[in-house]
Amino acid sequence: MINMTINDKRCTLTLDRPKANALSAELVAQLGEKLDTVEADGTVKVVLLQGEGRFFSAGADIKEFALRSAEELEQQSRDTHAVFNRLEHFNVPVIALIKGAALGGGLELAMSCHIRLSTVDAQLGLPEINLGVMPGYSGIRRLKSHVGTAKALEMALTGQAVSGAEAEVMGLVTKAFPTEDDMVRYAEQLSSTIQGYSLDSIQGIMAVSAETEAEKSDDTEARLFGRIFDTDNAKEGVQAFIAKRRPDFK
Repeated sequence: MINMTINDKRCTLTLDRPKANALSAELVAQLGEKLDTVEADGTVKVVLLQGEGRFFSAGADIKEFALRSAEELEQQSRDTHAVFNRLEHFNVPVIALIKGAALGGGLELAMSCHIRLSTVDAQLGLPEINLGVMPGYSGIRRLKSHVGTAKALEMALTGQAVSGAEAEVMGLVTKAFPTEDDMVRYAEQLSSTIQGYSLDSIQGIMAVSAETEAEKSDDTEARLFGRIFDTDNAKEGVQAFIAKRRPDFK
């Protein structure tokens, strides 16, 4: 299951599926439902995604795969693509907190998030080749975008994982921390900073970030720049700047 709390414009989603928070079809479907809830709430400005226990997620549920036909597995891959793509294009930032391991489907989930934090000793990789299979949840495509084609292929073709410290150097995670407590404190500080800003601005930035083509990105940016500048929050921000005080965004 996925535990969910919403407090002061922050949503925390916690994967809670012993052992190691393996991704099942049901868990992925629940993630889509939680995103529905966040959107319906309308106040959330940032989402934290973490794992209960020792791991973020040690991979997909291989036992579940063994019970399904090729056609069923293809559909499961497509269904998971839909949820992970939605996460990648979500209207507020999603921050993954990686500890223990983010392997296979776990790493594919983490790479769908906008910001990834990890402990230095966490293990990140796509080990599917060790089982005679391959990544099925856009892992290769997203890994290429973060670390480049050569390194992504090296990781996928050998199944070798990298540490959180190595992942930071590679650009796979934003920042790696000595302990889980350090990571959580930083995530809370980062979330608090984002929570203090206008939801219009946050969603506008996320919308532009989601565009992959330059022309569409510029068009979206121009349209939202004009619309957002005419909001009450923008007027408050400008007035606060002139008055040299902190803005009070609604």
